[in-house]
Amino acid sequence: MNYIGIIKRQTAIIFCSVFLLVITIAGISYAMVFRVDKATNNQVVETGNLDVSANSDSNGALTKDFLPMSDEDGKKSTPFNLTVTNNGSLKASYKILIYNNSSASNSNNMLSHSHIKVSIDNGEAKTLSSLNVYNNSQDEKTKQYVLYTGTLENSSSSNKTKTHQIHVWLADDVTTADSDKTINLQLKVVSTVDES
Repeated sequence: MNYIGIIKRQTAIIFCSVFLLVITIAGISYAMVFRVDKATNNQVVETGNLDVSANSDSNGALTKDFLPMSDEDGKKSTPFNLTVTNNGSLKASYKILIYNNSSASNSNNMLSHSHIKVSIDNGEAKTLSSLNVYNNSQDEKTKQYVLYTGTLENSSSSNKTKTHQIHVWLADDVTTADSDKTINLQLKVVSTVDES
């Protein structure tokens, strides 16, 4: 008997078996990790444009002499009119912000926001300091307050325009110590696509 020939033959068979086993395991592992999905339908991506404009009777600057008065009288005062229009093809969500334009006034001698009252569309009278802060600033000189949040349909809709009446006055608790304080209020509209 030729034991060396038998051992060589068995070694070759074992080597081929181990090699095929390794290839099979590697192929199965690769197939489990790597998978290709094919879409049965075409993917459609639609785009549009967002074009929101705001027009006011004062170019966004609230420039009148603010007088201390009761909430009832303040809501009867001459309003600022602000018209927001969606000229784009997408539904828009917008916020009307009110803030002190510190570059146009002496921010070191600024009237406290707790003495400024506002009402929009004959709603509840509120102080500026009670409104939500838009830019999360803790510095009263740079705070922007959210006066109103709304949505506008796209430009092909009849609901693409909204006009707001904004009343601003000083609270009736303002003292003579505040008479030399300044404030220069501005309105700003920010918008995003409404995904609802």
